[in-house]
Amino acid sequence: MGTTLRSNGMIFVLAALATVGAPTAADACGGCFGPSQTVQVVTDHRMVMAIHSDESILWDQIRYAGRPEDFSWVLPVRGDVQVMVAASEFFDQLDGATAPVIQAPAPCPSRASGGGFGGGALASNAREDSAVQVIRTETVGPYQSVLLRSTDADALATWLRSNGYAIPPAIEPVIRGYNDLNMDFYAMRLRPGQGVQAMVPVRVRFATPSPVLPLRMVAAGAADKVGINLMVVGEGRWETQNFPTRAINPDAIVWDWATNTSNYNDVFRATVAAAGGRAWIVESAASAQNYQWQLGPEAQSDWALATRGLSSPWVTRLRADLAVRFLDQDLQLAAATDNTPVSNRIFVSRTVNTPRCATSDGFYSGTDTTAARGIECSARPGSAGGAGLAGLCLAAVAGVAARRRRRAQ
Repeated sequence: MGTTLRSNGMIFVLAALATVGAPTAADACGGCFGPSQTVQVVTDHRMVMAIHSDESILWDQIRYAGRPEDFSWVLPVRGDVQVMVAASEFFDQLDGATAPVIQAPAPCPSRASGGGFGGGALASNAREDSAVQVIRTETVGPYQSVLLRSTDADALATWLRSNGYAIPPAIEPVIRGYNDLNMDFYAMRLRPGQGVQAMVPVRVRFATPSPVLPLRMVAAGAADKVGINLMVVGEGRWETQNFPTRAINPDAIVWDWATNTSNYNDVFRATVAAAGGRAWIVESAASAQNYQWQLGPEAQSDWALATRGLSSPWVTRLRADLAVRFLDQDLQLAAATDNTPVSNRIFVSRTVNTPRCATSDGFYSGTDTTAARGIECSARPGSAGGAGLAGLCLAAVAGVAARRRRRAQ
């Protein structure tokens, strides 16, 4: 990875999240539904890993800002690997379907109640070059790639630089560590004449099952911290083995009606901090049939490969925001000891700046003495606007009218 590598993830708009004032408990309102917020955050790496009994497959969404000639992507591997380009839609669909959705409470509470990827043909070109062996070179979409083996990590770094791969000095000790484990290296750079706008995701098929993510190599392009969004496809739920796995406490989520957002990101950061900054948050985990997506033909090929041979495929969404000092070991995944699903839908029970049902005479307080005429949801406290939400208050209006009829009898 080059020194100007900014991120390996597709950028999403980050909604401003704020908590204002003291939270209050929200009452249930049958048949009433508040707005929702899909939490999609800016991440530096967006990856999918499929774990099978005979192989593991890694998809990496590559995004790069800088000079094309400065881009390099180096992955330590064991045994043979196959690399092809993949569909961006595959990431978009899985990310969108598994992202947390924060469901606000009702605004008017009731007081009563295969194809799709392409790659150049393998060009077997095994040869010896002093201490560096070139196993093969190949063209993968806009990339020129090479699989290397070496007994000398210093010679390997020298070979990469002399052949146009940008290898920062700071990453050489990491390469040396993987080299001491007798691992090979798959290196990739943009072909001459290819700009960064031509970059596409890649898919790496490992010949052996190895649920390990090389976090130490991720540190190559990081500044002070790195965000990682990892979606694991496998039998049942998965978790981190050598890092803490944590879940968000839904009772800590507060909805702010003034901004129509929640404090989800604040709670996320607090949960990570409580685990010493090393936690991976399981944001969702469920059988694939519980998620809803519509895959195009290209993404469908990637999904078919991800679920090949799985009798009951699950998708587990793990997210981390790690300081560089915590990228000191590779991430090891393991089947979760608790196979309870984790829904990506969080129903909020606490609010601030809660709107009230208002009449032409003032606010509807939910008491029997309040006039029933003209009730509608106000968009904000102190306002009788928000007519678009009037339908959500029908249950409250009907309740008031019924009480008035009973008193008149």
